[in-house]
Amino acid sequence: MNVFTLTKDSKGEVWLNAYQGKNHIGKLAVRTGLPGRQNFRTKPKEVKGQYEPVPEAEYNLSQLYWAGGKGNYTTVYPAVKSPIWITIDGVRSIGFHLDAGVIGTAGCVRFKTMADLKTFVNWWNGYGAFQKLYVDWGLGYVKMPDLEKSKPKPSGSVIKVVRHDKEVFVLRNNGHASFSADDLRGLGLKVWHDEPVDTIRIE
Repeated sequence: MNVFTLTKDSKGEVWLNAYQGKNHIGKLAVRTGLPGRQNFRTKPKEVKGQYEPVPEAEYNLSQLYWAGGKGNYTTVYPAVKSPIWITIDGVRSIGFHLDAGVIGTAGCVRFKTMADLKTFVNWWNGYGAFQKLYVDWGLGYVKMPDLEKSKPKPSGSVIKVVRHDKEVFVLRNNGHASFSADDLRGLGLKVWHDEPVDTIRIE
């Protein structure tokens, strides 16, 4: 089952993590609630109408809806100025959408940039629909599934690649064309590294 988790770090930054089964796919920094209303509550203690973050609980997710048809990022839902919408739990009008120039939400989960929204859509299209959102503010109300911990991507990581035990290449994260480790192994390359790396970028 594909799931999302929503958590906050010690600095108050809110993170959306994506999982396929137990495997961590990626994470994005997102917003929920208004900046001055960051009161994190459990679902039973929710205070509606206060523009606070989505309460801690386990939620079901709807399908991904497009304002102008699948893949159309220019047509938006007027109320949220977002090309996509996913309803959270189907009980109240909160969901996933773009943070279109407005900082904060009335409980929704907003993407800060169009690039982040497209990353989210790529997760949805690449791994299939996501069924659950687990919101965990550290209040002990929600039971989180057994998932891999999110691992930060190393910056400027160097990876050694050997072909036929002769040719040695050094690959580094630098923003150029990218290949996954599995892609390189599929080409007959032997890949190893000291740290977990999701993406290999060729200089």
